[in-house]
Amino acid sequence: MYEDEIKTALALRLRERFKKGFIYPEKTFYQAGLGNSSRIDTFFINGTKFVGYEIKSEKDDPNRLKKQIPKYEKLFNKLIILTEPCKLKKVKEIVPAYCGIIEVVKDHTGAFIFNRIQKSQDIGKQDPKLILQVLHKKEIIDYFSGILDMTKSRMYGFSKRKLISLLAKEFTLLQLRVVIANLLIKRLEENKDFIKPILKINLRNQIEE
Repeated sequence: MYEDEIKTALALRLRERFKKGFIYPEKTFYQAGLGNSSRIDTFFINGTKFVGYEIKSEKDDPNRLKKQIPKYEKLFNKLIILTEPCKLKKVKEIVPAYCGIIEVVKDHTGAFIFNRIQKSQDIGKQDPKLILQVLHKKEIIDYFSGILDMTKSRMYGFSKRKLISLLAKEFTLLQLRVVIANLLIKRLEENKDFIKPILKINLRNQIEE
């Protein structure tokens, strides 16, 4: 199977199961400063939960997870690894207990089947400064200027890093997650080309959030 096939099947299943959830492409978290090698394959917002899905297909090296997971755990509430049977043993050896594991297979009809191998748990390591990096500076200023009782012109005088440090001190992690989720949803709704169209694929079984 190809990674794009699995990604499309996953996106369709998430849309079917979570009507109010929002799916984001891997580039969303690129601006969080993790580097090109640590871009999550699929980022899903369900309420205030940030769920990361990383795909390890037949052509991927599961050993990359050793460097990726410590970075992902600072961004997401939950992290789920999707893998093919040929990589399952290696993935199970590498990932920590809090990571969900889903085995992806195709049946004789070509339908995707998602078998939950390990249930995901709340990680509890999110870094508020890191998750704030996904917002644009303009988004931060437009939303927080009134709340912080600061003019937009004054806020534009600060660097984005300075603004993020200020917000991390003023607000709780949960408050920031709510704001970030709402702003990313607004961004998605305003930009219909933000994600690729989802193709219809025959799916069976359920995916654990």
